[in-house]
Amino acid sequence: MALDLKTQVPRSPFDTLEGYAWLPRLIDKARAFYAGTHGDYTPYPCPGDKKFLAYFGLDAQALGDLIKSGMSDAEIADYVKQTTKRTAAEAKAYRDELFLPASNLFMRFVLGLLIRQIVTKAKKERPSLNTSEIDSMAKALCIEEGHPIPLA
Repeated sequence: MALDLKTQVPRSPFDTLEGYAWLPRLIDKARAFYAGTHGDYTPYPCPGDKKFLAYFGLDAQALGDLIKSGMSDAEIADYVKQTTKRTAAEAKAYRDELFLPASNLFMRFVLGLLIRQIVTKAKKERPSLNTSEIDSMAKALCIEEGHPIPLA
């Protein structure tokens, strides 16, 4: 069942499904996109989804078609596991990378602007919020959506 992203938020970027971080979020957002309930969220596949898909060697259209067909989370995770050439250790490394700032100078600048916008808005809404360690887009999304930021 698709979430209504006008009133709900997708799962955290750090949530995992069979060891794949970002996959639960991708599924939530794609289901909402296909149901027409994605609200202000960038339609599937967003830049974060594209990064996940590229890293794991997955085709956005093929995965989207499976999600649209009503496959369960477990079935989608099994498809990813069967399709990717990445190991469990590489999946963990991908999750660990979500904690890090962008390595590319241009992306660090672009994401830095987005992160600052998110943090500024969050600080206005929650003045006591500690945002000193918000240095990655995944962490900023957690702040924006009210998810806890897990320990690395």
